[in-house]
Amino acid sequence: MWLPQPPSDVQESCDAIMVVLHNFGATPSKATEILDGLAAKAVRNRQTQIEPDLREKGFRLQTKCRLWFMRCFDIKEPHRLISTVFPATFKSTHPLDYHLLHTRVLGNKSQWKYQCLIRFENHVEKLIAESPHGSLKEVTSLNRLCSSFSDHFSFTTMDALFYWGAGLIDWEKSEPLARQFFFGKISLLTETLYLNANSAEIYVLFCCQTKLYLDDPKAYGRQRLLDTFDRLGTITRFKDLTIDDFIMRPPKTKNRKRRKIVDEFDENEVFGEWDYDPQILGDDDT
Repeated sequence: MWLPQPPSDVQESCDAIMVVLHNFGATPSKATEILDGLAAKAVRNRQTQIEPDLREKGFRLQTKCRLWFMRCFDIKEPHRLISTVFPATFKSTHPLDYHLLHTRVLGNKSQWKYQCLIRFENHVEKLIAESPHGSLKEVTSLNRLCSSFSDHFSFTTMDALFYWGAGLIDWEKSEPLARQFFFGKISLLTETLYLNANSAEIYVLFCCQTKLYLDDPKAYGRQRLLDTFDRLGTITRFKDLTIDDFIMRPPKTKNRKRRKIVDEFDENEVFGEWDYDPQILGDDDT
C-alpha cells in the first residue's frame, strides 16, 4: 500500500514553479528538467513506498510507448497511454509520480526522434560514401533514390534506425499492412527483403528526404525535415493501420526471485536516462 500522499495542491505548486522558472528566462524544456529533478527529490525525501507492481506497470507503459511511436512517430497525448496502465485516479492521487511518468514519456519521444534523425543522416551519408565513386550523391530523382535505398534495407538496418522498437515486434506474425508500412512487399522466407520501390514506405521515404536535406541543408531546411518525420505516421494509404496490426514478441523472462521488500520508486529504473538537444528538434515548447 502507498503511504499518505502529499497535499492535493501539489500539482498547482508544480505549475507555479514552472511559471516562476519561465519568468526567469528558462526555456520550457529546461524548466521541465528542473521541475523533474525537484519532483524526484521530493519523492525520495518523503520515502514513499509503492505497490509491488508499480515497476511492472512502468515497463508496460514503456512498451506501449515504444509500440505507439513505431506506428505514429509521435505521442501527442501521454495521458491516454498512462491511463491504459495506471488507474484513472492516478493523476489526482499521486501527482508527483504522475508528473515524473508524464515527463519521461515526452522525454523518450524526443530522444527517439532526435536519435532517429541522427541515425538516418549517418546511414545515408554512409551509403553515399560507399556508392561507386560517390554516384549516389548526384542522384536527385525520387524514383531513382527510392530504387537505390530499397536495395539497402535489412532487418539489421531497421533495428539500428528505429532502435526504440528493436526486438519489440514479431514481423512474421504482424499484419501485412504493418510490414508494408515499414518496408513494402517482402518475402519472409528468406533474409532478402523485396521492396516495392514505387510506394516509398517509411524507410525509403525518409532516406530520400534525408538525402535531399544533406544535399543542401540551408535550401531544404531543418524544420522541413522535422515536419516530414512528424508526418510519417499520417500517410494516407496506411490510414487503416492500427496498433493491433503489430504483433509483439513474447517478453523475455529472467529466472530470478521477485524482491519481497517494497522499496523506493526510482523513475530511472523504469524509463532509463534520456538526453537530447531540444533546439535541434525544435521542441522548446514541448
